[in-house]
Amino acid sequence: MNKPRSSFATASLILSAAACLLCASAFAAPLENPRVPPPGQSAAFTDGYVAGCQTGYIDAGRDGFDGTTTRDERRFAVEPEYNAGYQQAYAACFDDEKRHPRMKSDGNNRR
Repeated sequence: MNKPRSSFATASLILSAAACLLCASAFAAPLENPRVPPPGQSAAFTDGYVAGCQTGYIDAGRDGFDGTTTRDERRFAVEPEYNAGYQQAYAACFDDEKRHPRMKSDGNNRR
C-alpha cells in the first residue's frame, strides 16, 4: 500500500534532483583553455596551433608576448593541417585576450 507523500518530502525530492542535475552539468564539459591544442590532433595541427595562439595574443596586445611571431610560412602555405591549427588558435587566443585582457602588475599595488 502506498502512503501519500507530504509536501515537504516532495519538495525535498525535487530540490535534491535539481542539485544533482546542476552538479552533473558543471562537470559535463571541461573548461576550455585556448592555449592548449585540442586533443587527438596531428603534430602538424598542433605545431600550427601553438604558433597561431602566440600570434593571436601578440596581435591582441597581450602583455608578456613580444612582437616575434613563430608562423612557419612554408608550412602555412603547403600543409593544410598546420594552416587549420594556426587559424583556429589565432582566432581563439585573439578572442580570449580581447574578452579577458590580462595586464602585468607594475608592482605598486601592494599595501
